[in-house]
Amino acid sequence: MVLGLLLASHAWAKRDDKPTRTAAVRIELDLVDEAGAPIPRATIKLPGRILTAHGGRAVIETDQPVAAVVSAAGFLPEPVVLSRDLAPRFTLELWARVGPSGAPRVSFHFGGDTMLGRRFVQPIRTDTPVLAPADGGASARAIVSDLAPLFGAADVSTLNLETVVGTLARPSAYDAKRFLLMTPPSALAALDELGVDVATLGNNHSNDWEDAGVDSTREALAAARIASTGAGRTDAEARVPATVERHGRRIGVLSYTTVTGDFVNDNLPTSDDRVPDVLPETERWQYTARRFSMRRPGASLRAGSYRAGDAWRWFSELDGLDRATETAVWQELRRTYPELQDWAARRGHGGAAAFSRDSVEHDVRALRRAGADLVVVQIHGGFQFSEVASAFYRKAAQASVDAGADVVVGHHPHVVQGFEWYRGKLVIHSLGNLVFDQDFLSTFPSLFVRAIYEGDRLLEARAYPLVLDRYRPVPLGGALAA
Repeated sequence: MVLGLLLASHAWAKRDDKPTRTAAVRIELDLVDEAGAPIPRATIKLPGRILTAHGGRAVIETDQPVAAVVSAAGFLPEPVVLSRDLAPRFTLELWARVGPSGAPRVSFHFGGDTMLGRRFVQPIRTDTPVLAPADGGASARAIVSDLAPLFGAADVSTLNLETVVGTLARPSAYDAKRFLLMTPPSALAALDELGVDVATLGNNHSNDWEDAGVDSTREALAAARIASTGAGRTDAEARVPATVERHGRRIGVLSYTTVTGDFVNDNLPTSDDRVPDVLPETERWQYTARRFSMRRPGASLRAGSYRAGDAWRWFSELDGLDRATETAVWQELRRTYPELQDWAARRGHGGAAAFSRDSVEHDVRALRRAGADLVVVQIHGGFQFSEVASAFYRKAAQASVDAGADVVVGHHPHVVQGFEWYRGKLVIHSLGNLVFDQDFLSTFPSLFVRAIYEGDRLLEARAYPLVLDRYRPVPLGGALAA
């Protein structure tokens, strides 16, 4: 049975240049199985040391919160933050690796939006971490060092990698795209430190450097031995799932975006719009008319001077074009209006896998035919900084469950949203940021979700609250987590 969504009652102190030391507390840690019986022998891995617990009991003295992972033969490793909130005594229950049904159990950690470029590479303040591209990944690992012990304590861990990975030149980036994200390849050491198994790329930044960026990212992840899904040179390539096998279970992960760039084009001014009195030079192209014409069956436009908004509205209203004609028209259109945005893998170029009901139904069925025991669908969608899931995202998530997904994971808003049960399946609306450099107060609180399955049955889903403290993910608990 589904036990519900639990809040991890862990704690973490605020990082500071000179942390205030408090008196040490003594925590008696009772380790029990699902029946409440003591676990005879367990290992508690703490930063810099390992303790052995005998007879189901361990005593830990600490003056600062510490991330710990508790392991025992025949049980799932359990992440926990040990802090004064748990004193004087705390009981930690471990899940058996094999359930009463005889089916093995598998644990998942789902993390949100992640990138380590921009202000990590060129900081705007002196108190934020700096990623040094040539240090062999040491600085990248340090950025996630507080979170890594907890996040890595799962059989399968995923996050949304919302960036191009590479060292491409700025002039080759997507024309007129307002926000461009690129992360040095050495930053993938942070994903290794976190124990990431699958990076999802179905988002609105996977082709910030167009096809070259898509190739660079996928190649860097492959070299780092991290599976990826959600982006490619073609729609078919972008929709190839990532599959991992753990404890005899085959898990398939699919990644899509509903943020394709169309909404940007929808807001471009047409010839009917007045030029603003004050117009930044970088925006002047939107009001510049250019000569364009098209003569194709089903796609004809008489020669004339059109703004980009005019051309987009004409294109978006075309109906019934076959894929080859649509691709040819789009490519010709972009030769005149290179600023038109399209971030999905379609129309003859690469990018993210665009979400559609047909696609998710086809892809989930294909995974099941290939022997997948569990299917995870991740959707990049909704409205940025909104604390409520959009109606369109919820419909997409529900369509994914209807198609056969076991769990749906959402991201893109950069803030934490809610959860829902739909037809007995968990839908996570938005996980917020896992590692990011935004300076909006609402983007600082975050979380990752731990989910445990026995067969295809969800036993537990637990939220581990975090805060991005100067862009570094730090686990929280107690009053702060609540």
